[in-house]
Amino acid sequence: LVGDLVEDDRLEAWRADPAESHHMRTPAWLTGVLDDAVALLQAGQPARVETSQGTVTARIRRPRRLRRGDLWISSASPDDGRGASSWTSLSHCTDEAFDEVLRHQLTWAVRDLLG
Repeated sequence: LVGDLVEDDRLEAWRADPAESHHMRTPAWLTGVLDDAVALLQAGQPARVETSQGTVTARIRRPRRLRRGDLWISSASPDDGRGASSWTSLSHCTDEAFDEVLRHQLTWAVRDLLG
């Protein structure tokens, strides 16, 4: 039964181990989408993450050596019009650390949207 559920393309399901913490586990389908969104944001472009429950959009003003940057994220649910928005101040840091901040913020915005 579990194999049938995980393999069904109509469902967003993945195997879970009872000993594993699932609090921050990201499903495989979302990992690739987040990679694409982070790459767009790193390039200074706006990014969209579309899900069955709605859309998360993000735009960025990259930090510079002497100026902080900004990350704006908003989400919208097509069914009930429910939405949320957030703003995060960004510090100048390495590209690797910057990727981590962007990925973390986008992941939580999508998780909040998916409920």
